[in-house]
Amino acid sequence: SLSLSLSLSLSHLKINIQFNHHKMLSECVQQNGGASTHRSRHKSYCLNSRLKFTMLCPLFIIITIICFLFDLVQLPGASAFNHSERIQLRSEAKQMFYHAYHSYINTYPADEILPISCRGRFRQADDSSDIDDSIGNFSLTLVDSLDMLVMMGDIDEFQVSIKKIIKDLNFNMDITVSVFETNIRMLGGLLSAHVLAKAVQNPRDKSIRYLNETVRNQMSWYNSELLDLAEDLGRRLLPAFDTKTGIPHSRVNLKHGLESNDLRSALETCTACAGSLILEFATLSRLTGDGIFEEKARGALDALWKHRHRSTDLVGTVINIDTGDWVRRESGVGAGSDSYYEYLLKAYILLGDPTYLHRFNRHYSSVMRYISRGPFLIDVHMHRPNRIAKGFMDALSAFWPGLQVLKGDLKAAISTHAMFNEVIRRHTYLPEAFTTDLQVYWANHQMRPEFLESTFFLHRATREDYYLDTGKEILRKLQDLKVGCGFAGLKDVRTGVHDDKMASFVLAETLKYLYLLFSEDNETHVDLDKFIFSTEGHLLPIDLALIGPSPKDTTQGLVLDVDKSSKQKNTKRDTGPTDKLVKLVPWHEKDSEDQTKVRKEALIRLDKKTGQFSLAHSTKQQIPAAVAKLLMKMSDNFNQEKAVINLNDYENSCPSLEVQEMRFDGNYHPFLNKRIKPPTTTTSLTELYFAIGIKVFYSMSH
Repeated sequence: SLSLSLSLSLSHLKINIQFNHHKMLSECVQQNGGASTHRSRHKSYCLNSRLKFTMLCPLFIIITIICFLFDLVQLPGASAFNHSERIQLRSEAKQMFYHAYHSYINTYPADEILPISCRGRFRQADDSSDIDDSIGNFSLTLVDSLDMLVMMGDIDEFQVSIKKIIKDLNFNMDITVSVFETNIRMLGGLLSAHVLAKAVQNPRDKSIRYLNETVRNQMSWYNSELLDLAEDLGRRLLPAFDTKTGIPHSRVNLKHGLESNDLRSALETCTACAGSLILEFATLSRLTGDGIFEEKARGALDALWKHRHRSTDLVGTVINIDTGDWVRRESGVGAGSDSYYEYLLKAYILLGDPTYLHRFNRHYSSVMRYISRGPFLIDVHMHRPNRIAKGFMDALSAFWPGLQVLKGDLKAAISTHAMFNEVIRRHTYLPEAFTTDLQVYWANHQMRPEFLESTFFLHRATREDYYLDTGKEILRKLQDLKVGCGFAGLKDVRTGVHDDKMASFVLAETLKYLYLLFSEDNETHVDLDKFIFSTEGHLLPIDLALIGPSPKDTTQGLVLDVDKSSKQKNTKRDTGPTDKLVKLVPWHEKDSEDQTKVRKEALIRLDKKTGQFSLAHSTKQQIPAAVAKLLMKMSDNFNQEKAVINLNDYENSCPSLEVQEMRFDGNYHPFLNKRIKPPTTTTSLTELYFAIGIKVFYSMSH
């Protein structure tokens, strides 16, 4: 559309302006000495350089606008993407996956495959030079890729692979692994595959209807073996949390825990390593009924939040797990921090606890204030955020536009995504790191998924063909990396020399997002609306909140102080998402001006396909029948075509109920594929927004 084309044009314009500005100032410093040692001597020269740039800027802008107006008619987003071409590209992405997958299977039970030499890659315990925390002789690539098989509808191979894992996988090994990598790849892979296996087993069960109608009843033999393996693995990771702060060690031995002095004395971990456990650990707790996993992961997040810089709400990248002191104080959204932010927002979506949303919003505001500089994301010092900590960005930060889509900040997402696309245009592949003038800083390319992930989410949010064309270009470039036994990355994007390595995330994420980008909703065999993607691209069902609350009932409404967690212990959890309506809505009390009334709230979610509102949490209290009646009436009357709720319909629907307000978040949510419009009338329901769910505040007479 014209609006997207204009946004992209402005983004490219901003990138080129900042590129020339950085280049001019860099030349100024190089020609006249470092700014710190020659500050006063050459201050006037640099100011003159800035002035010259400012004078030239209008001319540059005019020329650039003319160029972009000329290019506008050629923008991929300006023309319709051919339907048959989309089908062909989806087929190509599928073939690419199978080329890599079958090549790996020939080396099973290896963790990964070396795509050029066609050999399996194992963890060599007796080789001190082979230090790779992500592999552990547990068939990593196979576990990491399981849910992709279901997405493509290959249930037969899905069953064969699960039987291999059940037969061969054993975590009782004297091997030290990364807690973070093992969690997101292995634990996440097992949990996602288990959820999908149960759905394949009972595709017509309304409580777990995660699959499209094309999937038939299969896998009657499956008896939750993957969940048993996940629980075994989870318990082997728990010793890592034996620290003074609750922030886990970065590494743990699968058999001996922290018995090694080397492991116990390693007191540093990255923010993302400690803060990216809650999705998988909470899922494990909800599915097994043992709250210890969620409690530990939540404790780690609480500790990171506690040790943030209170004035800036920024966090560093490396922290001491015993003292809580920051070891590396640069703050950014790339390596070391990336998925910490991601998991705060997604924990709210998955679990419904607004504490996570509150913390994410605080961090997000700080990132956009201090770290975001136009389309660039530049690390700053957490205590002095006006000081730049490093002058380059890494490829991992390409996930940020996708997270911005989930947040609803679409304009910023488009701008930053366009910047990454410009880097790729200049260098053919996204280098591992690049400078603010878009030059190569670290030259290797590992076929990381983050840029494709953001491309997928932006296309899902905008439905613009520009992002399909972007994906097409990436697909063609990945095809050029095809070798005999998979796809090989590059040692240097400038020379094109291959690297004999293909990480498990190439199958688990890169090729998955490429396949999904060219797939319509009914072509994925999985109802994506009912899942959240983990940072490794694994599917976790968003109705987990129906199974039970957190082990510590810290959920509080947005009208309360979400930082002051309740210490009230839970009663026994509900057994599943099939409980009656009145048992599934949480409510909270707060004194209103009228002391004869009490203020409560209910959180519900909208199913975009049926137009029905479902309840987002389980609780030991029962919602009043009047509120249940109101929610059911809302579902019956919801205008699905216009996506509008007429608030007047509910003025007198429940005589004993006074609805004070209903909150939606006006930002676009990608899994709804539409924007919820504001009401057409002004009523006593003072606010209407749409976010992950709908929050109804009400009061009842005592």
